[in-house]
Amino acid sequence: MWPSWPWCFSSGRTDCSATGGSEVAKVSRRTGTERTWLLTGGLLGLLFAFPVLSPSVYYVSLLTSAALYGVLAMSYDLLMGYTGILSFGHALFFGVGAYGAGILMRDAGFDFFSAMAVVLALSAVLAAVIGLLSLRVKGVYFAMVTMAFAEFFHILVEKLYHITGGSDGFTRIPTPVWLGGTVQKYYVALVFAIAMYLLARRLVSSPVGSVWLAIRENETRAAMLGYDTFSYKLAVMVISGMMAALTGGLYAVVVNFAHPGFISVSTTINLLLMVVIGGVGTLSGGFIGALIVQPLGRILSSYFRAWLLVFGVVYVLIVLFFPAGILGSVRMWRLRRRRPPGAPRGPEAGPAVPTASPAGPGGAPMTPAAPRATPGAGPAAGDGGAGGP
Repeated sequence: MWPSWPWCFSSGRTDCSATGGSEVAKVSRRTGTERTWLLTGGLLGLLFAFPVLSPSVYYVSLLTSAALYGVLAMSYDLLMGYTGILSFGHALFFGVGAYGAGILMRDAGFDFFSAMAVVLALSAVLAAVIGLLSLRVKGVYFAMVTMAFAEFFHILVEKLYHITGGSDGFTRIPTPVWLGGTVQKYYVALVFAIAMYLLARRLVSSPVGSVWLAIRENETRAAMLGYDTFSYKLAVMVISGMMAALTGGLYAVVVNFAHPGFISVSTTINLLLMVVIGGVGTLSGGFIGALIVQPLGRILSSYFRAWLLVFGVVYVLIVLFFPAGILGSVRMWRLRRRRPPGAPRGPEAGPAVPTASPAGPGGAPMTPAAPRATPGAGPAAGDGGAGGP
C-alpha cells in the first residue's frame, strides 16, 4: 500500500521514502508502458489509414518503398548495431532476393510463395558460405572482404545479360493477383514490415541477443566466458542475410523490376546512412532513416535541381542535432530527464557484456545474464531492442 506521506513525516518514519519511491517507480513504469501502447496504436492506425488519407497514390508508393527499405535497414542494424559487424556487402543479399524471385517467377514458372521459399534457402546458404570465408578476419578487413563479394556478384549480374538483363535490369516480373494494385502492395509491405520487426525484436530480446551485444562490446571477454563468438556472428549474418533476401524478393515483385544497382556498395552505404540517421542499435531507427532517405530524396528531386546539395544539408543538420541518431538521441534525452536531481552525469550503465553465470555441466557457463546497455549505443536485449514503431 502507498504510505500516507503526511502521517509518515509527522510520525518520523524512515522507511517511507523507500516504500513510496518503489510505488512511484511502479506507477511511473506503468504510465510509461500505457503511453507507449497508446502511441504505438495511434501510429499503426495512422499507417493503416494512410491510403485513405493520402492525396495521391504516389505518396502511397513512396511509403511502400520506405517500409521495405526500413526492413532492409533493420536487418543491417542487426549486424552493425547489435553485433558490431560492419559489412559493405549486405546489399548483395537484397539483390540475390530480387533477382532470384524475378527469375524463378518469370522464367521458371514458380508462384510467389514457392519462389520466396527458394530465395530464403539460397540466401541462407550464400550467407553461411560468405560468413565462413570472411568472419575469420575482423574490422576493416572484414568490410573489404564483404565488399569484394558484393562487387563480384555485381559484375556477374551485368555480364550474364541473357539471364539477368545485364545493366538494363531484369524486367516484367509478374505480380500475383492479390498484389495487383498500389494499395494492396502498400498493405502487404506494411504487414511484412511489422512481422519482420516483431521477429527481430524477439531475437534481440532472447539470450542469443544478449550474446550479440556482448560480442559488440567486448568479443574477447565474451569468448573468455565460454561463448563460441564465431558461431554467434555466423548466425546473425545468416539471419540478417535471409531477412534482406526476403525483402529483396518482395521489393522486386512490388516494382516488377530488378537492377544491378540493388547489389552495389552504394546501396549498402545508403543502408548505413539510414541506420545512423535513425539510431544504431534501435531496430526501429532503420525505419525512421528509410522514411527520411527514400521519400525525401524523391520529393526533393522533384522541386530542386540541386537536390543533392539540399539532401547533404539535411544530413549535416541531423548529425549536428542528433549525434546518436534520431531515436538514440531521443532516448538519451529521456534518460537525462529521468535522472534524479544531484545524480552523477556519468554513464548510467556499464558495458553490455554478460556476467559469468553459474557453470553448467563440464564447467561451461550457462545462459548469460541480460547485458546492460550503454546510453546511445543501443538498447539492452531485455529492452526488446526497439524504441517503439
